[in-house]
Amino acid sequence: MCGNKLKIIIMKTLLNKLNKIGLVAVLFAAVLITTQSAFKAAGKLTPPANGWYTVTISGGDPADEGNQVIGSLSSAPPATDLFGCAKSGNLGDVCRVQLTFSSSATTVPANVEAAKAPGSETTVDDTAESPED
Repeated sequence: MCGNKLKIIIMKTLLNKLNKIGLVAVLFAAVLITTQSAFKAAGKLTPPANGWYTVTISGGDPADEGNQVIGSLSSAPPATDLFGCAKSGNLGDVCRVQLTFSSSATTVPANVEAAKAPGSETTVDDTAESPED
């Protein structure tokens, strides 16, 4: 009878230790998953790059900033170019826009109108135009 009680005490002690080890393992896994998720989220909060972005005209009036759709990051246009997008000398449609983003910005605005809107996290620094048609 004494042997059975000893076996029960040993079993309870082992189960108790296994429960504590299991709890520590679960907590460690939770911390690991949480920190990995935090690093991924931090990468998503990186503001877009400052620089020149392509602009395409969508819709009716090309002078309407709501129709000037902002595309992808591009190289800076040349100062002048009679046959392509340039910072000066052309009187055609806007073809590129230079944007500066606040540190809290997370996306590129859809169009120039949104970039210039009050409360926008984007500053429109300059534009470039294509030659007149």
